[in-house]
Amino acid sequence: MNATSPILPALILPRRNRFIEGIEQQILNIGLFQEGALVSHKHFWIDESAAIYFQLYFFDQRVELKNGDDILEASTFDDLVEQLDQIKIIAGGLDDALAACESVVKPHSCG
Repeated sequence: MNATSPILPALILPRRNRFIEGIEQQILNIGLFQEGALVSHKHFWIDESAAIYFQLYFFDQRVELKNGDDILEASTFDDLVEQLDQIKIIAGGLDDALAACESVVKPHSCG
């Protein structure tokens, strides 16, 4: 995509907002899980050493954060929520990764 295109904000901002809404839903799921509720569509799991892992998705595709990583690791749920909050803040830096995820599902939507 051309960075000077007038269509750019019309495509990027809704995509970014949808991504952030998905993260906020997962943060709600974490809270419900901590309260003992059964949570479906959660993107986190706990291994035998009590480490918490979170798989970041957008349009059912893994979102690469850096160096090919698409999984967050945390020692506590509070740490995981803090990491997710940080990702919401830097979501603008993930525009290319989000576009790639979306294009797999909707190949004609990005250009």
